[in-house]
Amino acid sequence: MSPGPCIDTAAETNLSSFFYLHARVAMKSFLYSGLQRYFAGGKMSYCWKCGAELGEDERFCPKCGAPITGPAIAEVKPAKEFGRRNLWIGLALVAIVIVAVVGAAWMFSPLFSPLGQYKAYDTKSYTGMVPVDKVYLEVDNFNGPIRVSTWEPTWDWRMQVHERAWEYKIDLMIEARGTSQKNAEDNLKALKINFDESVVQGQKRLVLNYDVPSSLKSKISIEVEAVLPADAIIDLDLKSTNGAIVFDDVYAKRIRGTTTNGRIEGDVEARNTFLSTTNDKIDLTIPCVIGGEYELTATNGDISLTVSSSTEVGYDLDLSTSNGDIDINLSGLNYSVNQRTSKKAQSEGFSDKAVQIIIESSTSNGNIDVDTS
Repeated sequence: MSPGPCIDTAAETNLSSFFYLHARVAMKSFLYSGLQRYFAGGKMSYCWKCGAELGEDERFCPKCGAPITGPAIAEVKPAKEFGRRNLWIGLALVAIVIVAVVGAAWMFSPLFSPLGQYKAYDTKSYTGMVPVDKVYLEVDNFNGPIRVSTWEPTWDWRMQVHERAWEYKIDLMIEARGTSQKNAEDNLKALKINFDESVVQGQKRLVLNYDVPSSLKSKISIEVEAVLPADAIIDLDLKSTNGAIVFDDVYAKRIRGTTTNGRIEGDVEARNTFLSTTNDKIDLTIPCVIGGEYELTATNGDISLTVSSSTEVGYDLDLSTSNGDIDINLSGLNYSVNQRTSKKAQSEGFSDKAVQIIIESSTSNGNIDVDTS
């Protein structure tokens, strides 16, 4: 564990608090006194004989010359008599103070955010071998992305070992926030990581999830990076809240992935694929080397698919959107439904194609685009 605060000295915090407090007092005093003077008006003196306006230290009336021997007649001049010019000055004063207050709040809010002021970090890594040809990976993550990639194991015939000491690797990067450095570290310690590794019916099973109090979930974020052997039969079950799901050249037998407030993207291909996101987009490249069925859904987000232009590949498409446009840039399609928000189409001679791709895709408040690489 290597915790690291964003602000790690008490002096910096005290200095910031001192500046912030005095700035608030100064702005409040400036605004109050200025507006009080403006709206209360001004107090003026007048000559007892002719009624002319007198200066502050006048001993004789400048108009009639009468001596000012007794108390002058005092009258409060209403604020409205200050004229239009003073009205605009007052409004400008108010605007300047508002801008100053908003600007100061924006500039210094990070310093006074109790949750983001201190942070603690930790990393975890899980590695191992895959003695069978099937791998199942299940991840239930929150406040961070899940990235999955594959690598091609290389066998060293001279040493009779793989070039790497592991065949799978799962890395976690964890960040916890708190109102103090100790609070951030305590929040980090409250996270319990559950990682289970087993072999069941010829399948290597890797399961990752967490135990954390619900009150602390918003204070912890986790990034997951998983690397699996490309020559294995891969089965993925991925779930994330407030995080993306990203694939890097993944070929699998089955993929199931759901996320909220996160995108789904990358290069991926599987026999059976179900991917769903809320409040973000789906952006996939499907190589179309093997046939497969893809069910893709999004809420408040676009769906963009890049597929093969090969004549050996046939497509069966069922696409719909509640509020958006659908654009298909594939040749040789026969349309049974061809509307702006709904399209159903199939390649000519679909049943005879070597590779058959079935795509059912829907979104609300987003566009759907299907194009070739």
